[in-house]
Amino acid sequence: MCFSSFNNANTNPKRGVTILVRSNLNPSLIFRCVEGNLIKIQCNFKGTSFDVIGLYGPNTDDPNFFKSKLLPCITHRPTIIAGDFNIKLKLYRDTSSTADNSHPRATKILSSIISSFRFKDVACEANDLQHTFFSTDKNHRPVSSRIDLFLIKGFLQEAIKKYNVIDSKLSDHKAIHMDLDPLEKEVRNKKQWILNSRLLKEPEINKKIESIIQEASHNLRAEQDIFLLVEYMLARIKTFCRGEGAKIAFNRKKQINKIESISRSSHTHDEKKAKLDNLYRESDLRYRFQAKLSEINDLSHSRLQLERQGNAKDKSKHIKLFDSNGVLCDEPNFICSKIKSFYSKIYSCYDCQVDKKCNRCMYNSATFCEALRCQPDEAYRISEEDKTTTETHLTRNEIKLAIQKNAKLNKSPGPSGFT
Repeated sequence: MCFSSFNNANTNPKRGVTILVRSNLNPSLIFRCVEGNLIKIQCNFKGTSFDVIGLYGPNTDDPNFFKSKLLPCITHRPTIIAGDFNIKLKLYRDTSSTADNSHPRATKILSSIISSFRFKDVACEANDLQHTFFSTDKNHRPVSSRIDLFLIKGFLQEAIKKYNVIDSKLSDHKAIHMDLDPLEKEVRNKKQWILNSRLLKEPEINKKIESIIQEASHNLRAEQDIFLLVEYMLARIKTFCRGEGAKIAFNRKKQINKIESISRSSHTHDEKKAKLDNLYRESDLRYRFQAKLSEINDLSHSRLQLERQGNAKDKSKHIKLFDSNGVLCDEPNFICSKIKSFYSKIYSCYDCQVDKKCNRCMYNSATFCEALRCQPDEAYRISEEDKTTTETHLTRNEIKLAIQKNAKLNKSPGPSGFT
């Protein structure tokens, strides 16, 4: 079996980085730093590209090494970083020494890179946190730590096939071994990345983006390099949102796989058609239903919004609907529940809308809900045009127009300013 060797020698003959890789991975050298502490190669295997970075971390508290050397080497591709980092990520877990962290600034930068680019610590994933480096402290007492790491990103959890720590007789370090299938990679968006604005409706995602921006603002006040700082901030936001978007893409791929499995099954043609129709209805219903109800949940539906504006000018104008006792009620939660019920009936079945008949829910027609005719003001009746619109599919142009009308224009790209 043929191998290719990539070396980067340090000025100190005891230090340096070497990567030995199989030639069938088609490796190519991408970067090697002049100090000899870091080397990066790119591999291609069966149409899959991934990066491999080998490093030897400084023995001193040098955050600039990770910020200016390691950080620029990280791209959108799946990546493996391996080497002696000379950093204990968590003192309570990764060292037996009771001394304070000797590299606090470098540890902070490396931890930030790991979280920002969603790197996985393979030892943590494999639940094998054995220490890899053994020495003595200043009082000549034996201490150990875990400073040799495999960090990976862009690969599925299932890609890690094996991880173990191996005793070595020739060094004060133990060797670490990992088996990984590079073909089991995460689903990700293309290079031309566009933010999925649906992500910003999730409070936890917004909170994470805000924390990244606030951290950048704090570092800016600390007089750090503004250009590097902004580039780093945007890269973190992009990487985080890309990862969340990849989860959505992964779920959609699962739906496609489900369709393919139905098609390949041994069921009859009619059974397959019924299963595929049900799958389509469930998915289509969810997205169309969300498009209609998302604006109702907080009383911001166009008609209710118009009515609220009218109330500010004329207290005599308000929407009322008949409750179960036949009494006119203007309680907002009641009105919202009626509107939700109305849309639920309209979107309950695809057959009801297209064929005006349905064997599944036994509706004979998709009739208009008379209970929603606004009382007593004629101006708030739902028109025949509205009825037609609510009983048909949302077209691509309708969705595009709705986005354009509701987009937050002329706003700087803060946590809630992306559109």
